[in-house]
Amino acid sequence: IEKLFGNKIFIKPNSPWKAFTGFSTSLDNLFYELNSITQLEKVNKSELTLISSHKQIDNTEFRFWCINEEIITYAPYTWQHNEVYSELPEDAIHFVYQILSYLYEYTDNGIVIDIVNTPNGLKLIELNALSTSGWYRGMDVDRLLKKLREW
Repeated sequence: IEKLFGNKIFIKPNSPWKAFTGFSTSLDNLFYELNSITQLEKVNKSELTLISSHKQIDNTEFRFWCINEEIITYAPYTWQHNEVYSELPEDAIHFVYQILSYLYEYTDNGIVIDIVNTPNGLKLIELNALSTSGWYRGMDVDRLLKKLREW
């Protein structure tokens, strides 16, 4: 693992049910962390996981709810308690529309796009189905519901 990714890694479940929240850890603490989530979160030890190198990212991600290549609403979210939500990065809307331009044939059923700011600019974190993605404080629920009724 160290040869591939270095001493600090990011690990997350390879499952749409998200048995645990992805996290960064050093290889020295890996077995402690895995043992902790199996005990505290009742995660099965056979849970398939993905490992990658650690990347420095902001504490706030942004989720965009999109239908038919259009951003309907968006909201920031963070995994840090008492964290102040960041303002939307200046080029985030343009970045999401670039992503949508690559996914145009898959967005008619709705898609949710999660992005984050990094020292190297905005990055795509995750794509999810509209019907299986959580809602966050700050999103325009009325606008999304109106669009869904029209759809």
